[in-house]
Amino acid sequence: MKRLMTVNLALEQKSAVQDICSDIGAECVDIQRKHYGMKVGSLCDTADISGCGDETGQTEDLSMDMLIFDGVSSKELDIFLERYKKTGLPAVRLKSVVTRSNREWTVQQLYSELAKEYLFYRMRGM
Repeated sequence: MKRLMTVNLALEQKSAVQDICSDIGAECVDIQRKHYGMKVGSLCDTADISGCGDETGQTEDLSMDMLIFDGVSSKELDIFLERYKKTGLPAVRLKSVVTRSNREWTVQQLYSELAKEYLFYRMRGM
């Protein structure tokens, strides 16, 4: 199954992402705070995540926007990114493809790693 998981997207961004997902045959799932402590792999493998997660878990609020691509081919990823860029909407700052390694991370851990990389390159003007 192709799935694109979103975190903290503005309404316009989320709408554009949903439209593009529909075109490439991918499910679009919004990750809520209650899911931040869950492993990425669990979210990929769960058919309906709406009942998953724990609102009371100790998770930080994730302030930046993030996309997590699962089961999307390289070609589909290129199509997605090209189509999203053409919308003229602000770029989503954090993006990741699900890998064997990061499947074992929680959403919060993945976010933290991506945020470190993002800030590292941003500070160097890249």
